[in-house]
This record gives sequence, C-alpha cells and structure tokens, in this order.
Amino acid sequence: MQEVNILENGFLKEFQNAQNNLAIANGLTVAQLTTLPLATLKTANFSNQGLAGQVPLPILQTAFGANGTNAALSASNGFGNSTFITDLEEGAAGTMASTLASTTTSTYACRLFGSGLSPCVAQGFTAPTAYPINFFVANPFASGVDYENDDANTNYNGLQIHYRHAAIHGLTMDASYTWSHVLGTLQNSTGQQGNTTWYTMRNGELNYGPTPFDQRNVLIAYGLYQLPFGRGKFFNINNPVLNKVLGDWTLGSTNTIASGNPVTLSGGRSTFNTFATDGVAFGNGLNLQQLIQDTSTQVGGFNASCTCIKTNISSLVAANGAPNPTYLAPAQTAGTWAAPLFYTGKTTFAFNLSLQKEFHIKERWRLGFYAESTNWLNHPFFSQGTISTTSTSFGNITSNGGTRSVLLRGYLNF
Repeated sequence: MQEVNILENGFLKEFQNAQNNLAIANGLTVAQLTTLPLATLKTANFSNQGLAGQVPLPILQTAFGANGTNAALSASNGFGNSTFITDLEEGAAGTMASTLASTTTSTYACRLFGSGLSPCVAQGFTAPTAYPINFFVANPFASGVDYENDDANTNYNGLQIHYRHAAIHGLTMDASYTWSHVLGTLQNSTGQQGNTTWYTMRNGELNYGPTPFDQRNVLIAYGLYQLPFGRGKFFNINNPVLNKVLGDWTLGSTNTIASGNPVTLSGGRSTFNTFATDGVAFGNGLNLQQLIQDTSTQVGGFNASCTCIKTNISSLVAANGAPNPTYLAPAQTAGTWAAPLFYTGKTTFAFNLSLQKEFHIKERWRLGFYAESTNWLNHPFFSQGTISTTSTSFGNITSNGGTRSVLLRGYLNF
C-alpha cells in the first residue's frame, strides 16, 4: 500500500505552518480560515511574506522553486495555487502531500527530489536537494504497491428460525426469519479476489466494522394455495366448461422484509492520507440518529424545481442548499483521522404474487397460463435523503424504486 506519509517527514508541521501563513495574510485565525470559502479570501497566497507570525516553508519552497534548468513555478502553480489553498482551508494534508509526491506529472516531485530521482534528471532537474525520494511514499517509482496476507477477518453471528406448513387444505407454505450481525474488514466483503486497502497502515482496526451484508433482520415467506374452486372442491363446479375456466387455479406468493444494509457517513476530507478522513462534526445538538430520521421524513410530494422530494431538514440547510456547518460539517483538522460512522439504510419490502393454471385439452395436450406480479401493491420505495456534508442538494430524495411489473405467459405442451 503506497500510503502517503505526513508525520515522520515533518510535512504535517509544514502544512500547519502554511495554514497559519494564509490565515495571517488574510487577518484570520486558522479556525476561521477553515470555515470560509476560497472566494472570500482577500489574499490567496500562503508564502512567508514577512508578516508577523509567518514562517518559512522549506519543503514547499523546494517543491515550487527552481532546479537545474527548470525555473521556479509561478504563483498560480505554487504558493497561490487555488487547489492548494482549498487543501489548506479543508485541512486536506493527505491530498496536498499526494499531489506533491506524484511522479505522473513530476511538476513538484522533480523539484523536490532533484537529481535524486533518476527520471527527473533527463528533464533538467539536475540539482540535488535535501529530500530523499521516499520522502512521501516508500517507492516513488511504483504507481501502486500491494502486499497480500491473511490479516482480513470476518465474524458472523446469526439466529435462524424456520417454519414449514405441510400441504393441508391446498396450502403449502415456508417461512424463515434470520437475525444476523456480520463484522469484517471493510471494503473487502464484496471483493472476489479478497483484496482490500486499509484506511491507514498505522491502525488496522479502523477497517473493522459491519460489512455490506450486515442485514440484522430478514423475514422471508413463500407458499402456494390451490384456490377452492373446481370439481370436488369447496366451491364445487360441475359444469365441465366452467370448471375448465374457473377451476384448479393456484395462487403463489413470495414475500421478503429486510432491514437495510449499513451505510458509511464520511466527511470527505483527506486530512491524514488519501484514504482516511477526519470524520463528521455535529453541532447544535444534532446527532447521527436525528439526522437519519430527518432525512427520511418526507415533506410534501414531488418538487418540480429540484426534481426531488424534500425531507424534514429545512432548519439544517444553508442558503446554497448545503448543510449548515453549525449543525453538520466535515471535520477537517489536518493530521487526524476518525473511525467511519455507520447507519442502517431503509427497510425494504418485496411482495410478489403469481397465478397459474394448467388443464388438459386432450390426453396428450395441456394448456397452461401463468401470471406474475412483482411489487403487486405498486408501493414506491424512496431512497434516503442525501446526507453528504458537501452536497448542495442536502436532504433531497432524488430516486425511488418499487414499480409494479406484470408478466403474462401462456404455453402449450403436447
């Protein structure tokens, strides 16, 4: 795993100093800087401009400076780069370090490593620097480094109850209930090759939690019922023609009620590396349980202006449609990580019906009819309202399922 390093090499401290430089240049504190959009900054430059409290940034000065026959980068590509400034505002030290370490474009890596990185020499980066080529990643020549072992772990606990109704009075039925709890190495439970990437090699336990198959409750019932119409049945039909039409029909049904799968809520800021984030910051008494309840409660019907259905989040939304940061925001303290937050998705229902009949026309001729309806109640199932901490359609339900489908089939056997 090519995990970018920001600790032992001192880059985290330099990143924090760059945040401080940018905040001082704008008359702000670092805490204020991380809550303001880029457009509101009066000075988009995080270099040491000699202002009180600002400090030199030797790593970044080397990454942006001249080397060999290559001139120093312009402000728009260096200390005034809007992408880097966004990283500073969001505490995304992992993102910034990954950009600097990239040998794909070599814009920054070759200036930082100079003649120490052999592919850079041919491009004119011939001056040595103080930084080794494994400053950020263990092997800068490799786009990916994988290590395979048996550290993955899965833990399943379950209870199953099965009921079977033998064929009595035309009814045959099976029903089962399963309670289960599935824990394992995250991101691995659906991989056919058993591969996974840890959030960070420094803490393997961060990747242990409920897998996508962790459905706590599943109830399944299915059966057949021979309708009591026809010759010799409860509603006896002696007329041979009517018996052919109305008699000997079989009703079938398959029904499933299942609790939702676990869903991960993440802040989305790469504050430590390119995998681990600092999580989510709640405020003003809001918590995850209340958030899920609010974004599951529909307010009104379809809204044409957003092609969505609104949920009960009017008090949590800012003017631009994103969550109000006083209630919900991505945590963005550089150099930290947090365990993922999990919540259970919506319960799903699947009620299906079938109707079938087969009767003899002659000794060797049989005519059959089969009809099946999935979601026969035509009940819509709405998704969870968007809860992304950065989405401008926060709380909106934008998709649904549950369309009723009918299949008709006839066949002739001879």
